[in-house]
Amino acid sequence: MKLNYDLIRGLLIIIEEDTDGYRNFYPEYFCHKLHGSATIQIRYHLKYLLDAKLIEGTYTRDAIIDITPLGRDYLDHVRNDTVWEKTKKRLQPLGTVPLSIVSQVAASCISSLLGL
Repeated sequence: MKLNYDLIRGLLIIIEEDTDGYRNFYPEYFCHKLHGSATIQIRYHLKYLLDAKLIEGTYTRDAIIDITPLGRDYLDHVRNDTVWEKTKKRLQPLGTVPLSIVSQVAASCISSLLGL
C-alpha cells in the first residue's frame, strides 16, 4: 500500500488533539473521525507511524496511546494548511518520498513564508 500523506497528517492531528498519554485509541476510533478512509488504510498507516516512531502504542492490541516528540516535530512542519498545500504541490512531481523529505520541504515552505 502506498503512503497517503494526507491521511498521515490527519491521523497525527487527531492523535495530538484527542490523546492524553494514558487512554488507548483503536483504529475504529480514527475511522469514525476520518470519514472516507477505509479501516485497512488506517491500520496500515497507524502501523507505519508506530514503526517510524511518530506515535506510541501497542502492536498486539492495535492501541494508540500518544504522539511522540518526533511525531510532534513532523506535525509542526505540516500542520498549517497553507504550508501543507505548498508542500504537496512541490512534492507532486516526485510521487512518493520519505517522510523526512516531506518534513524538509515543509520546513523550507515555512522559512519562505517567514522570509528567511
